[in-house]
Amino acid sequence: MKNKIRRTLSVILVLALFAAFLPQAVASAKTLRLPRGDLSGDGRVRSDDARDALQLAAKLVPTTDEALHFGDIDADGKITSHDARRILRAAAKLEELPPWEETPDITTVYAKFASELLKTQYARERADGGYKNVMISPLSVMTALAMAENGASENTLKQIEQMFGVSVSELNEILSDYVKNLPQTEKSRLVAANSVWIRDGAFDGIVKDFLDDNKEYYDAEVREEPFNDKTLADVNGWCDEHTDGMIKEILDRIDPFDVMYLINALTFDAEWAQPFETDEGMKREFTNADGTKATVQMMHGDETTLLETEKAEGFAKAYAGGKYQFAALLPKEGTTVDDLIADMDESTVSGLFANAAAPDYQLRIALPKFETEYDCSMVETLKTLGMTDAFSGDAADFSGIGRLKDGNNVYISDVIHKTFISVDDLGTRAAAVTAIVAEANAVMKSRTIVFDRPFVYMIVDSASCLPVFIGVMNQMGK
Repeated sequence: MKNKIRRTLSVILVLALFAAFLPQAVASAKTLRLPRGDLSGDGRVRSDDARDALQLAAKLVPTTDEALHFGDIDADGKITSHDARRILRAAAKLEELPPWEETPDITTVYAKFASELLKTQYARERADGGYKNVMISPLSVMTALAMAENGASENTLKQIEQMFGVSVSELNEILSDYVKNLPQTEKSRLVAANSVWIRDGAFDGIVKDFLDDNKEYYDAEVREEPFNDKTLADVNGWCDEHTDGMIKEILDRIDPFDVMYLINALTFDAEWAQPFETDEGMKREFTNADGTKATVQMMHGDETTLLETEKAEGFAKAYAGGKYQFAALLPKEGTTVDDLIADMDESTVSGLFANAAAPDYQLRIALPKFETEYDCSMVETLKTLGMTDAFSGDAADFSGIGRLKDGNNVYISDVIHKTFISVDDLGTRAAAVTAIVAEANAVMKSRTIVFDRPFVYMIVDSASCLPVFIGVMNQMGK
């Protein structure tokens, strides 16, 4: 590495989910269904559309974004007489204009990233030995990276786009649409907040597009700070405020080479639609992944949604209003949570819910109350997923953010992910922090699923079946 001062860009995403599973009706990207060349918007390509295109080509009328979208047949960024001729030929049925490319939707993009992120991070933990409890928030990680991506250029940008499978502009559109349309009810709410913290005087100038994009898509507030002890208190105070006190501190110090923090906070709070039953007599032994035992407080309930695959059985439980759900999967005999995670892909969660059944018997659930936290660095995980240049002081290109006055390079030196979850008889409290640092009536028979050994759980958006949180409970009582 060249002998240069290490500068740090910190992107901190704080995600507090006070209850559970992701929201319901989430808007997906809109795909225009009108045919190419249809400038009038009447659903057909006619000679009138060719005439309109000629007027646009001759600059007799102003070219709007919508007109450009339908009239720029050659996709060269302008409407010309050549485009008008092709529209006329299409109107005369002499030519078929190229079809629209399908606009990606959040379901496809997010589900793929979430499954790959979980599998890769869990594999890394298991490779290190032991059985840690793991919980990640793909939404948290994706949002933090998306904010940073708005400042990436050249190969750094290309790698992030390849990892997500969409361009930065497409990700901005579909991710911001998703987050802004997350449903909120009196008893289940999800609130998002974002901020950009810039070291005073570190940059020659911040690129306006970088700030504008993060403001437009993620409603990020911008703060210029001296990056001293007061800034440290301000950053931690902001996170405390925007997570309802669940994340009180995300930084223990400010490195002298830190130049920027990008922070996203999500706070989720919800009650169960139907609370669990619990009392002091409902205790049971839980067998940890390493064979040790722990006495746990069990919660019991009759559920109506059975989740089952060849390798696992479980349930889904709704929160008040039905917008969010908690899902838990218990490996069947001869299967482990390692097997369940290894088999996950982008269709796992949607497939689970598509095949969910209302059993013709009483489905009784015994789930332990649990509380766990997890922290990790995701640098190696993201490198495995193809995002490598962003972590190199020499190769990183975040010129879309701005130039440092001292001429040094901005790169990401760490991606710290912290999560917390507490599940009890009344609901769920959970939180996550991602810091990217550069420097379930009729009873016929009964079936009971007892979660008394390692299991997988998720916080799921009822409408899109996207997991906001995914966790593995390997150990209890430690």
